[in-house]
Amino acid sequence: MSFKLPEFDKKFFCIVNSTSINIAALISSYTYNKDFYTPFFECKTVTISKPDKIIEGFHEDYISVNLMEELDIKLSNTLNMIGSCEYLILGGLDEKQKSYLSFLDKYNVIDIQNEEEVHLYLGSICEKKEALRSNEKCILQSLFQAAKKNQYLQIDNTSDDIILPSENLDGLVVIEDIRMTSTITAINYALSICASVAIIDPPKIDASQVNSLIKAWTCGNTYEINNLRAEVYDSIEGINFSKYKFATFFTIGIPYSLVLENIIPISHVHLYLRPDFFVFNGIYYESNFIIESSIVFSPLEFSNEETEFVKNKLIRNHSVNPVLFS
Repeated sequence: MSFKLPEFDKKFFCIVNSTSINIAALISSYTYNKDFYTPFFECKTVTISKPDKIIEGFHEDYISVNLMEELDIKLSNTLNMIGSCEYLILGGLDEKQKSYLSFLDKYNVIDIQNEEEVHLYLGSICEKKEALRSNEKCILQSLFQAAKKNQYLQIDNTSDDIILPSENLDGLVVIEDIRMTSTITAINYALSICASVAIIDPPKIDASQVNSLIKAWTCGNTYEINNLRAEVYDSIEGINFSKYKFATFFTIGIPYSLVLENIIPISHVHLYLRPDFFVFNGIYYESNFIIESSIVFSPLEFSNEETEFVKNKLIRNHSVNPVLFS
C-alpha cells in the first residue's frame, strides 16, 4: 500500500475564513494543480482587532487574541518552511482577522471578500477555461469533480445535485459535511494523493454520547457497541469499504474504525483540531525529514489487542523499548 507523496504548490498560499465555505471552495477550484498540494488554512472568527499594546491579565478577549497571535506565528513559519509563495490569497477575512497577520506586507496579497471577486481576481492568473456550475448543497462534491476536470466552480443553486462516481483507486477519504472550510482541506488532501472521496452527513450522536457508549461497552455491556453502530451506520452504509486498501475519515470525532471493525486500515483526522496544519505538517515532514522512530500506544481496554502483534513485527528489524505509565 503506497501512494505518491504530493509536492507543495508554491504559486498560492490560501488563508480563508473558517465559515466562508463557498468562497473557500471557489478559490480552491482555481488554485488546484494536479499532483500538488496547495497550502490552505482556515482563520477563526475573532472578537477584537489586534490590540496596540499588551493587555495584562485575563480579559474577555484573551482567548481570541491569543489564538490569533499563535496562528500568525504558525502561518509565518509555514510560509518560511515552503520558501514563500507567488500569491497569498485571503478569502473572506474581515479587518479584525487581518490585523493579526503580521507578514502580509512581504507578499503579493489577493484579498477576496465575496464570491464574485474570486473569478475577478483569479480568472486571469489560473489556467481554468471552463466552469462547473454547482448548487451550495453539493459544493464539496462539485469541487472534487471540477478539480478532476480542470474546471473552476460557479455557484448556481438551480443546478442539479452532483453524485460522485465510484472510482477504482487505492484510497478513500470520507468527509463529514459540517459546512466549514476545514472540509475543503480534506478535499484538497484527497485530490493530492489521488484518492476517492465520499461526502457523508455527520451522525446526530454527539461526542459525549459516543464516549458513554464506548465506556459502557468496555465495562462489559456488549449491547452498547451495537447501539453505537446503529447511530453511525446510516452515514456510511452506502460505501463499499472492501474495495479500497485504506480509508481516512475527516470527522468531528466519530470512531468509524470501531464501527467498521477495521475492515481495512482506517485513520481519522478531526475537523475541529486544525486539520489544515495536520495535513501540511504530515506532507512536509514526510518529504523533508526521516524521523526513524514511532510510538505504539494502546489504552489496553480491548479484549483483542494489536499491540503485541505490532511489537513482534517491529522487533525483527528495530530496537523496541516499552514505556509504561501508571
